[in-house]
Amino acid sequence: MVESPQAARAESTWRRPQGRSGPARDPGRDRRIIEAALEILIDEGFGGLTMEKVAVRARVGKPTVYRRWASVHDLVAEAFEASGAAQLPEPVTLGPGRLRDELVRTLSVATACAPPGTPDARVVAAMVETGRRHPEVTRSAQRRYFAALHESIMQVWQTAADRGDAARLPRPAVGEYDGGYPVEIQAVVSLLTFWDLAHGSLARQADVERAVDAILLPLMAPPAQPRTAAEAAPKQR
Repeated sequence: MVESPQAARAESTWRRPQGRSGPARDPGRDRRIIEAALEILIDEGFGGLTMEKVAVRARVGKPTVYRRWASVHDLVAEAFEASGAAQLPEPVTLGPGRLRDELVRTLSVATACAPPGTPDARVVAAMVETGRRHPEVTRSAQRRYFAALHESIMQVWQTAADRGDAARLPRPAVGEYDGGYPVEIQAVVSLLTFWDLAHGSLARQADVERAVDAILLPLMAPPAQPRTAAEAAPKQR
């Protein structure tokens, strides 16, 4: 299911514990706890994360963590929300004749392929992997992530079309679960983000390049210019 950015932002699956007594929330301490949770998710995955491990890494007491988040699910959901993983960077714009590079760079960052090993890429990979096994934990962040990914491709396509490097954007889909995005873009997003279901691993840089070359560029190719009468006439020898 693909939702519009407005619908994706409207829903949040986590709720902080209500009515807890104790000292006022310390933003700096909260940030340390969230960073600790993200580090463990990256290093060990969701199955390796416990409140005890988070407390040790954040250098706080376990009751401090529980006063803020009632469960591991609540903590992980807020950690992904706060990480910015669902907020993709601006689409890459390089100029005329560089559509392929723009698509590859935009999609590589968005699908955690490049730059390889950077913290943001690892957080996106952890969010996608957690969502496979525990969709209720990452539902809100993933919906915003998928909406932002669709928007990024559409912006690259529209910019290229405006300068004559690509065909016009296809008409948006009108089905119940499409979010108003063209089905061509939905197909590429689904292919890359669910790559591991078919291949056993997340999409790599080479996979992004193959998707761009085999799917997106042929779809985006501008229509052939009609030949002039002089060009169509047989050449005399």
